[in-house]
Amino acid sequence: MRLNDSQIQAFNENGYHLYGPLLSVEEADRMARVSLACVENFHSEHASQRVNKMYHSAGGDGIAAAFYQLRCAHLMHPGFESIVRDEGLLDAVESLLGPNLRLIICQGMYKPPHRGDKINWHQDDYYF
Repeated sequence: MRLNDSQIQAFNENGYHLYGPLLSVEEADRMARVSLACVENFHSEHASQRVNKMYHSAGGDGIAAAFYQLRCAHLMHPGFESIVRDEGLLDAVESLLGPNLRLIICQGMYKPPHRGDKINWHQDDYYF
């Protein structure tokens, strides 16, 4: 779905665009299971397919928790690959960035529910 002029203008003013739905409820449930399977299989021989276990200090609830970084998720499972190559999503991104798109990294984060504090909005990998 290509974005129209008013959507592009709103993106330029606000810095985000609410796109969706990208996945059906059934697809989202399936991808949640895929994510959990990837987290449980984090001893890959390939560094690009490892899951990094990160620690977050105790938050407002006093519970310290681990969360998991799925670095290069699109290389871990075809389900992630299909999301980043979704034609509708790519059309929307192309509306904003132009036609010469390159996937550098597709990172996923998994934080178990009811554990630890929120992770505030921040910027990762600013050097890209």
